[in-house]
Amino acid sequence: MKKTTTRLVALLITVSLLVTLTACTGPINGEDTPKPKTAVHFIDVGQGDSILIKTESKAILIDGGERNQGSKVVDYLRVQGVTKLDLVIATHPHSDHIGGLIAVLESLPVERVIDPGVPHTSNTYLTFLELIEEKGISFHKAKHEVIELGQGRQLEIFAPQGDYSSLNNYSVVARLLAEGVSVLFTGDLEQEGEKELMQTYDLAADVLKVGHHGSSTSTSPEFLEHVNPKYAVILVGAGNDYGHPHREILARLSDIDIYRTDLLGHIVLTIDDKDYSFDIDESILRAVAAISDPRPTQNSTIEASVQVVKGGKPVAGAKVTLNCAYKSSTSTYVGITDSEGIATIPFSIGRASKGYKVVVTAEVEHEGQQVTATTSFTPR
Repeated sequence: MKKTTTRLVALLITVSLLVTLTACTGPINGEDTPKPKTAVHFIDVGQGDSILIKTESKAILIDGGERNQGSKVVDYLRVQGVTKLDLVIATHPHSDHIGGLIAVLESLPVERVIDPGVPHTSNTYLTFLELIEEKGISFHKAKHEVIELGQGRQLEIFAPQGDYSSLNNYSVVARLLAEGVSVLFTGDLEQEGEKELMQTYDLAADVLKVGHHGSSTSTSPEFLEHVNPKYAVILVGAGNDYGHPHREILARLSDIDIYRTDLLGHIVLTIDDKDYSFDIDESILRAVAAISDPRPTQNSTIEASVQVVKGGKPVAGAKVTLNCAYKSSTSTYVGITDSEGIATIPFSIGRASKGYKVVVTAEVEHEGQQVTATTSFTPR
């Protein structure tokens, strides 16, 4: 009887200890739910779009830049530990958005593709569709839906339904909601498509991926007021032929902090515990060049503006050597960046050949680092 009592007391003590340990540490055979952490990678693919949304368990890619950027996107995904994609969103069929997705589909397993489903017959788009069919990837025409990403995070999809002449206005739009932070991705949506969506949906966001690389065709004053972002991200190529981002859009965004891939390279937005921050490479010198009048008349005087930054901050005192390659000669001018990191260099084009594209190369030097930026103008 004494042995039985002793065993019973020992059993009760053991149970008591287990209950205490369970109360203090949680389930013995389970793990605590990991704290949600979301990263949005704005990948520098030059004049195009490519964005990775990554959580602990999911990876979503929005666009892939031009076709010649595909391997760069694949390499970037692998560095980030992405071995498969739960979702690929092709915002619209233009090559600077879907071209690089071909290499992505060839290299990584993809569970699902969302596309606006508008007809387009370019070889790039047809190859993209053929790959989806060949690999048996689930294909969905965009519609309004909410995709759950786990731990309360969502990706809301919006699909313009109007009758538009521009493919840009069919861009699939997405809004990420994570830990009280919202990010709006607009593809190349132009002002007509913006008007349609904001009449129907709440598109308010803390961070706006500016539409159409900062073109004046997008980001109307009304749309900007509706979204009311605190930060703006522009995916754009340095020295592009379109003059993106346009000056009127930069002026419209003047009260908002702007992050640009042409000036900063890859941009990573990290959302963690209801807070968020931007991460950039602060060691690289970058420059962009623009011409005040890309279609000047002969004998006119125009200005080249060269902006130099490092880690997103203006670089003062950088030497800028400007080389204008005319049809039969090259003219050279020199300037120094001011406190805002800008060198403005005026010059006369003389009797430059009408219709001949003059390539302007800006060679920048600062504290042992060198970088080159290009722009152009065509006399008329």
